[in-house]
Amino acid sequence: MDVSTFLRSRWRGIAGILLVSALAAYNLLGVVSWNRLRHPSDLDTNEISTYIRRFDELRDTLRFYRVAGYRDDGQDPAGWFLAQYAHAPTVLVQGAEPSVVVANFHSDTSTMKQWVEDNLRLVQDFGQRVRLYEGLGQ
Repeated sequence: MDVSTFLRSRWRGIAGILLVSALAAYNLLGVVSWNRLRHPSDLDTNEISTYIRRFDELRDTLRFYRVAGYRDDGQDPAGWFLAQYAHAPTVLVQGAEPSVVVANFHSDTSTMKQWVEDNLRLVQDFGQRVRLYEGLGQ
């Protein structure tokens, strides 16, 4: 084997290794991004603080209740957990059976929002699509 053939095969090997490394890195970045989307509860601390601040005014109203219902439009899987955290020690239960129901909507056109407005009485609108309703168990 002459020197030029050796160098060409050597560069092909290096190019192959670089290509495989680049594909592996790209794949790893894709998995990291997908994993971030898959776990929306891995929010940045500032995002969580901002989300929880939406409930500040409501928290003062709910402090007199041990249990409150909770309804949302299902667009944020972490929403119920963050709302539960924001309203402790009041326990939020999924549904509209308790005497008061917290509504946390992300869209003004959701079908759940329409159901809540048709079946429950609005007590107070706290803005940012957070509302308190009088529930079915009044």
